[in-house]
Amino acid sequence: MNRTILQDHTSALHVLVVDDEEDVRLATAEYLAVLHNIKADLAGSGEEALLLLLNTRYDAIISDYEMEDMSGIDLLKTIRARGDDTPFIIFTGRGREEVVIAAFENGADGYVMKGGEIRSQFAELAQKVTTIAQKKQTEKALSEIQDQFAEIYINSPIAIELYDKDGRLLDINPACCDLFGVHSSDDVRGFSLFDDPNVPKERLEALKKGETIRYRSVFDFDLVKNLNLYTTSSGEKFKSLYNQQGRKDNHRSADYPDVSWRPPAVRIPGPYR
Repeated sequence: MNRTILQDHTSALHVLVVDDEEDVRLATAEYLAVLHNIKADLAGSGEEALLLLLNTRYDAIISDYEMEDMSGIDLLKTIRARGDDTPFIIFTGRGREEVVIAAFENGADGYVMKGGEIRSQFAELAQKVTTIAQKKQTEKALSEIQDQFAEIYINSPIAIELYDKDGRLLDINPACCDLFGVHSSDDVRGFSLFDDPNVPKERLEALKKGETIRYRSVFDFDLVKNLNLYTTSSGEKFKSLYNQQGRKDNHRSADYPDVSWRPPAVRIPGPYR
């Protein structure tokens, strides 16, 4: 029997409770709804749970271990084989060590023992569900933000350099490779921002103090090459471009106000504290 138990007010989390004992699954769902505002769908078997999972995305799955048609571990294996990473918590009276080991080896996110004082066990279950589900939501949101940043970073017409907290260059995007005349980020990875002769010394000192700075300067390719800092293009490659802008043949600006001609460069260092 499938049932949804929900209080009148809006639920923060939506979980699936799987247990072949009707009294247990009803009690579990009612406790979560009434005292912890967690909406619960109910499934009396592993097969019923799998059908519900085809059409509904849950914040967590709470499953008994020992059930007639399909054990909680078998249900977990099937779900993970589908590529479903929904947080999975085993809620059972079977406390053998091998059960716990099997649960975590097959991708369970938590384990709660039935028995003992009823309010305490359900409080532990609710806390574990909330903690694990919120952690998963946070990880998902962070992953989405990282994906968005990666898309912007790679395709941006603005040259971007990423440094670690010690001022070591971690990566540059394709626009930056083009701007500074390097073939790939591998050619300059590890370069120290504090060794860059094109950055004014007072700006570097401000960075070391953890200050946020903005500066505009002319990039001297010959200076980089003469100091053997990394392999870059010669000034002659950009001669006609610089002449159009009235700049020296062997210089290239790291920040142009005329972005239609050549995009600016952005350096993003880590904290220097």
